Amino acid sequence: MVPVHPLVSLLLGIQWQGTIFVDRALPFGLRSAPILFTAVANTLSWAMFCEGVQWSFYYLDDFCSPRTSGGCSQALAMAIPLCRLGLPVAPEKVEGPATTLKFLGIEINPVNMSLSLPLPKLTALKAKLAHWISRKAASKRELQELIGHLNHAAAVVSPGRSFIRSIIEAMKCPCLQDQLTCLDANCRADILWWHLFVASWNGVSILPPHAPSVTVVSDCLRLLGLWGTISCFGEWFQVAWPASWAEANIAAKELLPIVIAAAIWGNHWKGKRVLFLSDNTAAVNALTSRLACHPLLAHLLCCLSSGKPNMASCMWQNT
Repeated sequence: MVPVHPLVSLLLGIQWQGTIFVDRALPFGLRSAPILFTAVANTLSWAMFCEGVQWSFYYLDDFCSPRTSGGCSQALAMAIPLCRLGLPVAPEKVEGPATTLKFLGIEINPVNMSLSLPLPKLTALKAKLAHWISRKAASKRELQELIGHLNHAAAVVSPGRSFIRSIIEAMKCPCLQDQLTCLDANCRADILWWHLFVASWNGVSILPPHAPSVTVVSDCLRLLGLWGTISCFGEWFQVAWPASWAEANIAAKELLPIVIAAAIWGNHWKGKRVLFLSDNTAAVNALTSRLACHPLLAHLLCCLSSGKPNMASCMWQNT
């Protein structure tokens, strides 16, 4: 926790059952708390760098130090004196040096290059999805909670982000936290995908090699249709536009050849990192985030993720 100035604490008081309570540290929900805490974390990171810790990264109050035992010990030795200046540390949450540790609730194993969702969280997610599978309506608060759990799991299962968009859209409908909204077919289909996936998932995701070993180039032309080619096989395809796609979203047109390429060559991509080259920024952004507001784009992303689970190993680059 980060203490607040005594003069500011006068603005953070509440009265309940005749007693006045005052926050002496930055409380959750305070609008300015994130930027203030980030400033404190930036200062700590800068101070550690000045003291010789050349490699570290952090997110809010979670710090991760170098991958060598010596580097970890140095970072910890530098952090402890700095925290004695007034920055609190939870000793029970300090991990390592170790080859496996939890960072932001995700288990990282650099030895076998894997990410995993801890077993208690995986078990809780399975139980929650089993409850949601029969739901026809939900409140804004319940949907926000579900989205939080799914977003956390999607840090390990990156294709899963494509199956959160419709739930986010459903969450926007109610104005009040406890107001109910009906779950449409798309929303229930996304929940079903998560339920079926998690039921047979062991919670582990293997990280692909850093350097891409396969390159796929694709493009779409207004009159000639779409095409794609793959570097390692020397193969290509070309498809004419159907009449129904004449006025389709241009980003969806650029995404379609990538989906077709995955359907044709995806079986050869297991254990590899694939680099896709596209000249459409909107398509690249949708592929990178795995989220899209446009219905056709969102549908193509779901086709890409559900058909080829190893699409997590793909990279997208704007040419």
